[in-house]
Amino acid sequence: MNCPNCGKENADDAKFCQTCGKPLAAYYAAAPPASGRQKQSWTAANWKALVAIVVVVLIVLPLAVFIPVRITVTIINSGDHSVLIIIDDKLMGDYGWSGSPYTTSYHESFAVGVGPHTVVVQHEGIAERTLVMAWPFVGAEVKCTL
Repeated sequence: MNCPNCGKENADDAKFCQTCGKPLAAYYAAAPPASGRQKQSWTAANWKALVAIVVVVLIVLPLAVFIPVRITVTIINSGDHSVLIIIDDKLMGDYGWSGSPYTTSYHESFAVGVGPHTVVVQHEGIAERTLVMAWPFVGAEVKCTL
């Protein structure tokens, strides 16, 4: 194999020219890439996918902050109860119901904003305080036993 730089003859399996030391082009052209994969250039589809991801991150996700989410409060109890449900220091309601002597549960759902919320369920002077994170499209759930 002749060196493309100096023109001197080299062995066919040589990586570098024995005279000038330059890499031999025939060796590198025949050798497969080290990773087994060839580098691909960005296509129009790659760019469209990147733009779509940027649009979702910059426009759609910040809008999710304004979507109301739900916090569901589940109270597991037996017997008659009257409870106060307070979310972020705001009284959401005074709920009373009669239960059977068997364990029953009561569910109430409230619309709140995205983010952390403090939920307090108060019964006969005993308050159970829970910090929850309400996520868009998922909401949050609080369970307490009276």
